[in-house]
Amino acid sequence: WRHQVDSYSIGNIQSRSIQEIWTDREFITLRDHLLGDNFSPCLSCQNCWLSEDNRLDCMGYEHPTCGGCLWAKGLITCP
Repeated sequence: WRHQVDSYSIGNIQSRSIQEIWTDREFITLRDHLLGDNFSPCLSCQNCWLSEDNRLDCMGYEHPTCGGCLWAKGLITCP
C-alpha cells in the first residue's frame, strides 16, 4: 500500500485529564464522526488523488478520513 497516512492525536493525558479530553469539542466532533460511519471508501477509488493520504476525502471531511481499514469496513471491532 503506497498511501500516506498521518497520525491523529486528540489529547495528552500527561497534560490534561481524561475528563477534559473526553469533553473537549474536538473529541466530541470526532466521536460523532466515528459513530456516524462518515467515511469515504478511499481504497476503492484508485484514480482519485484524495486517496493518496488521509487528510481530506470526497465527502468533505478532514483528517482522519480513510474508510478503507478493517475497522471502518466493520470486519473488526476494538476491544
